[in-house]
Order: sequence, then structure tokens, then C-alpha cells
Amino acid sequence: MTVTGAYRSSVNMRGVQSATAVDEVLSAIIVGVAGLKDFTFVLPDAFTEAQLNELFAAAPTVTGTKVITASGCDGWAALDAGEKAVLTGKGYTLN
Repeated sequence: MTVTGAYRSSVNMRGVQSATAVDEVLSAIIVGVAGLKDFTFVLPDAFTEAQLNELFAAAPTVTGTKVITASGCDGWAALDAGEKAVLTGKGYTLN
């Protein structure tokens, strides 16, 4: 059997149907928060400002060292301090 194109599972790591790339990344972050004391998560380069804001709003509050690297994302330059504060206010280090 040959599989062509981008493969996408019907459910994400939380067992929920994912509709968007933000859903997929959020699932990975939630699993990481639950299972790891410290982690660094690098977001996809193609994330826009709107996708970053959606992800920041939905991310759970954390303790410990949780680093989200978003500086390589297409939408990073468009974020203002208030938008970044949504995620840092939840306990993440954002770079």
C-alpha cells in the first residue's frame, strides 16, 4: 500500500478529532504538560498571528519550566506585548 500526501490521523493524542493545526499542537502541549515536569515546545513556522493567539488563549496554565518557542513563526513579528502576555501569564516562558 502506498500513502501519498500529508497523513493526518482521525484523532489526536487526547482521542479527540482535530480540525486544525492549532488543535494538533494544543493536544501535544496538553499531553506534555500532564506528563513532563519541564519541556520546550517549538511551534510550526507557518503559524500566523491568528493561530498563535488561538493557541495562547486555549493553552492550560502550567507550573515548572515550560518553554514555548514561537519566534520562528510567520506571525511572531505581528504579536504585541499584550498578546504574548496571555501565554506568559499562564506560566510559560515564551521566546
